Amino acid sequence: MTSLDDLLAEMNAISRALDSLDESDPEREPMVAKQAEIRALLRSFDYDLHRPRAEVEAELKHLYAQLKAAKGDRIRTIKGRFTGADLAVGGRIPATDINDRIDANNRLAEIEDRIGHLERVLADG
Repeated sequence: MTSLDDLLAEMNAISRALDSLDESDPEREPMVAKQAEIRALLRSFDYDLHRPRAEVEAELKHLYAQLKAAKGDRIRTIKGRFTGADLAVGGRIPATDINDRIDANNRLAEIEDRIGHLERVLADG
């Protein structure tokens, strides 16, 4: 597999070459195609696999703190005495709906996905 540095250097070289060519130059077409190919490779490149372990661990620690804070934003629920439903204290909106909105606003799912990815990177490395 090509390294990130190699891909970026090649992309830079192609970009400089394209800047020096006229729009009508027939050499542009294969270069633009190669540029698109490199962009696709860069999008699929997992940079986290090449980061220093300490850097990944530091990001993971930060994400755990974010996750804890995001979960702390949730409202506490009580069981309705006669309905058995989870209700927000003093409200008529189901607490689960409120908490779902809070979680979405805090991007809880994205944080959890990122934590999972970084844990796999550390486990594999």
